[in-house]
Amino acid sequence: MLRWLPRFAFFYLALFGCFRMLFLWSNRPVQAPFSSREEALSFWYGLRMDLSTLAYLSVVPVLLWLLLQRRESKALQNIHKLYQRLVLIILVLIGLGNVAVYHFWGTLLNYRAISYLSDPKEAFVSLSGGQAFLLVLVIAAVLSLGWFGQNALRMVKLPISGNRRSIIWQLPLLLAGIVLGIRGGWQQLPMNESLVAYSRHHFLNNAAVNPAWHLSYEIRTAGIGSSNPFVVMPEAEAEAAVRELFAERDDSVTRVLGLNRPNIVLIQLESFTADVVGAMGGEPGISPNLDTLIAQGLLFDSIYSSGFRTDQGITSLLNGWPATPYHSVMRSEEKSSRLPSLTKSLAAQGYRTECYYGGASNFSNLNVYLAGQGFDRILEQDSFPSSVERGRWGVPDGPLLEHCAAEAGAGSAPFFAFIITLSNHEPFDVPGAKRYPGENDADRFRNAAAYTDSVLGDFFRAARKQPWYDSTLFVLVADHAHELPKGRDIVFPIGRRIPLVLFGTPVLERYRGQRVHAVGGHHDLPRTLLAQLDLDSRSFDWSKDLLSPGVRDFAYLPAEDFVAWVTRDDWFIWSRKKNAIVEAARDDLKRDRAKELRAAKAFSQVHYGRFLDK
Repeated sequence: MLRWLPRFAFFYLALFGCFRMLFLWSNRPVQAPFSSREEALSFWYGLRMDLSTLAYLSVVPVLLWLLLQRRESKALQNIHKLYQRLVLIILVLIGLGNVAVYHFWGTLLNYRAISYLSDPKEAFVSLSGGQAFLLVLVIAAVLSLGWFGQNALRMVKLPISGNRRSIIWQLPLLLAGIVLGIRGGWQQLPMNESLVAYSRHHFLNNAAVNPAWHLSYEIRTAGIGSSNPFVVMPEAEAEAAVRELFAERDDSVTRVLGLNRPNIVLIQLESFTADVVGAMGGEPGISPNLDTLIAQGLLFDSIYSSGFRTDQGITSLLNGWPATPYHSVMRSEEKSSRLPSLTKSLAAQGYRTECYYGGASNFSNLNVYLAGQGFDRILEQDSFPSSVERGRWGVPDGPLLEHCAAEAGAGSAPFFAFIITLSNHEPFDVPGAKRYPGENDADRFRNAAAYTDSVLGDFFRAARKQPWYDSTLFVLVADHAHELPKGRDIVFPIGRRIPLVLFGTPVLERYRGQRVHAVGGHHDLPRTLLAQLDLDSRSFDWSKDLLSPGVRDFAYLPAEDFVAWVTRDDWFIWSRKKNAIVEAARDDLKRDRAKELRAAKAFSQVHYGRFLDK
């Protein structure tokens, strides 16, 4: 057996090395802030976790080998052969899936990503035809090479030892090797991702992590388990810290609206990061229409998306619920139905409620969720005639917004219309002439964002002709930011900054063209909006009034095992696994942040606990 194991180890360590090489090659930032030498160290530091994964994989072959020593069995050999083939297939899917997920989401393959496989169409629609073909081709090629490698190294057949004495001395060595390998060494704490983290660059530490080990840990701690992995302090202490965060030091409200019951049109802009909004310091020329609305409206310029997926953005805007690490609250009807609802709050005041979406309403359980929110009318891609053009995600933003401008005020007033745009989403296939001709991801993203901005301008030109326009408040906000076009790391606050704009005749003239600097998230919209309408918003526990003079400046930005915390003059990133600050503003890790760190930990603990209790 000790002669067979080196071949077994060589094969899987080589496979893990190939995955790491592909990961680095596919996802390396364009202007990498690290050297090639530091990048290459990910192979050395990642070897420890690769060996731990290898030790787990060796348990079944060792057990089968022991059984074979008692009686040679073709059935056992076939079981082992099947095991090796299945492990190869699973590892290839995990390894290459990890490369793809990181490319689109900026995170390692995790429980959340696996949960999307319940709807395969939804999971793969982000890929262009060329990308999908390439992925299938690479999977087939790696599987073929792996199959050949297993045969060439004679891995699929376990050795038979005729010497019982050799089994007696080999077995303790094998068991000790497996235990030590799984633990990652002699150290007090067993294998964890902190043991392979070697760089101040988050991307390199991710490259060192073995994707199979990471995914199994994620499923075990976040997917299957019902315990709260964010517990770091007594529950009473955490609850008190959260109450302090949301305590109103001044319960007065800054009134920015001149109408008490305006119509409300909430436009959720897909992936509209601040990096493409010129008025927010982003690249000029991509969003001239949004820039004009900002110049004539009220901009909240320090808003961040707590999540990085559309379903997270929707529940933030409609329920005041910050993104939950590992999970999507929208995908659980039981949990989402227990959240407070902006739609229901407005409906209780006589608002007619409508939702417009150009895609398929079964996206991420959206149809069930929207029905649970109590919308009077829901339009999705099947509501449009077949003559309307469609992209990979459905009806593009142009026809969608054109329909909204014509239909939004067709019923009784006041009305609340929620518009979900989708064109600025991978694979960024938008109609019309290209505004940015490049074929790289960054230019395709710019082109899609420019398209959405262009049709947004068309929408407002059409809406101005409608009788309901002057009594309508328009709220424009992104569902989340995006790593493109700058190649941002979404763990960092700069990669999560988004626009939030109030626009329209109901905005008092003295506030038009002004900016609100309160730090917050888009989950703060429900309480902010309801306060302007003088409606009760106390049920929105995780939302705050951004226009209250006594509001506390903070934003909570979870990214699975990391939490970024932003205040008016500082930010830091806390690692749950290390229970330490790993990144901070101006690389100042020694600054005293005890109060804010306690707040970030308490928020994470109580919020995740509330999710489990829903």
